[in-house]
Amino acid sequence: MNIEKQSMTTNKINSWTEFQPLKQLVIGTTYPPEFFEDVKNTKAKDCLQQIAGETLEDLDNLKKTVEEYGVKTYTATTEELGYKKSIMDYLDEDGKMGMGSGKHGQHEKGRNQLPVPPLNPRDDFVTMGNQVVMTGSAFESKPWVPLFENWFGENFDWTIVRDKKKFTRTTANHRNRLGRLGIKETDIDTLLELEEQEHTRDRMTGFCAPELTRVGKTCFCDTQQAVDIADYMEMAYPQFNYKGVFIGGHNDAVFSVLKPGVLLTTEDIGHYAESFPNWDKIYLPESNLNQVRPFLEIKRQNEGKWWMPGEEDNTEFTDFVETWLEDWVGFVEETVFDVNLIMLDETKAIVNAENKELEKKFNEHGIDMIHVPNRHRHFWDAGWHCITLDVEREGSQEDYGV
Repeated sequence: MNIEKQSMTTNKINSWTEFQPLKQLVIGTTYPPEFFEDVKNTKAKDCLQQIAGETLEDLDNLKKTVEEYGVKTYTATTEELGYKKSIMDYLDEDGKMGMGSGKHGQHEKGRNQLPVPPLNPRDDFVTMGNQVVMTGSAFESKPWVPLFENWFGENFDWTIVRDKKKFTRTTANHRNRLGRLGIKETDIDTLLELEEQEHTRDRMTGFCAPELTRVGKTCFCDTQQAVDIADYMEMAYPQFNYKGVFIGGHNDAVFSVLKPGVLLTTEDIGHYAESFPNWDKIYLPESNLNQVRPFLEIKRQNEGKWWMPGEEDNTEFTDFVETWLEDWVGFVEETVFDVNLIMLDETKAIVNAENKELEKKFNEHGIDMIHVPNRHRHFWDAGWHCITLDVEREGSQEDYGV
C-alpha cells in the first residue's frame, strides 16, 4: 500500500470499551515469505516461508472480514515500516544477527536475534477515549510511530516513550527479569536486597499496554509489572477510574468483556472477578495442549514456548527458532486463545478458531461467533486481540457498574 497523508477529519479517535460498535482498526503485519529466501537450510526456510505466507493470508482475511462490516483498517508492510528486505541484510561481518549487531543498531549489543516483526500493536498501544497512547518502547512498536502521527495526528500520544518515562518494577517483575538475564536463583534475593538499599533497582521505560482494560468509566490496571502505572495514568487520563488487579501478565490473555453483563474468563479466575459480581461469566478451561501428543514432542525441545503442527521432528527448524527467533515466541502452553478475541459489537465476536462448545455459550448470550482462522497462533503466541488495535468505536464513555 502507499502510505499517504490522510485527512485528520476522517480519522476520529474514540474508544472506551472492547465491545461498542467497531469503526476503525489497526492490524499488525509480519515479514513476507521472500524475506527468508536466503536461509540456506531448506527445512528451516520452508517452515519460515510457510508461516510468513499463511500469516499474511490470515491477516488479509481478517482485514477483508472486518471491512465487510464497515470497519476502516490501517496497516502497512514490514518494508513500509522500515524493516529490511532480506534476512541477510541483518547479518553483519561478525555473523551477528539484528539485535546483536552494532552495524544495524536495532537492539542492545550482545543479543544475536532477528528483529521481532511488528505483528502485535496491542502490546504497546492502547486507545484511552480520544487518544491513542503508546505505553512501551519495544523495537517492533517504534516503527509505527511516524504512521500513527500521520494517521491520528494530535490524537496520538507517545509521551511515555518519547520522554523515556520510568516506572518502578514490582519485586516479582524484577525477579523474573534477573532470571532471564541468567542470574542464579540463589543470588537474586541478595541482589534485590542490595539494590533496594542502594536505591539502584532497575526501572523500566514504559509498560505493556495490555496491563490496561477499559470498561467505560473504569479502567482495570494490572499491578504485576510496575507499581506506579495507575499513578501515571490517573494524572494523564483522569477521565477513567483505575481499579487495580493482579493478573500477572496481559489482561487479554485472561479475560474479555464481551458486552455489559457478560464476562469471558479463564477458569483460574482471579480477584478481578469480584468487580463483576452480578455478571454472567463464561468460563474457559486452561490450555489443553498437554493432552496433544505432537505438542508434547516439541515441548521436550522448546519448553512449551511455541508449536508448528507437523514439524515436531524438524530439528533444523527447531534449532533455527531457538537460536535466532527466541524473542518472537512466548509460552504458548500457558495461552488460552479463545479469550483473545475482537468484539465487532455486543452481538458479534471474531475468534481465532472454531469451538462449538464455546459458540453455544456465546449464542445463549446473543453473540454470534465469526471464525477467522489464525493458523499460526501457536507459533506467534498471539490471538486476534493482540494483533489489532481498536481506535474508534461508536458511543461515549458510560458507567457499566464495575
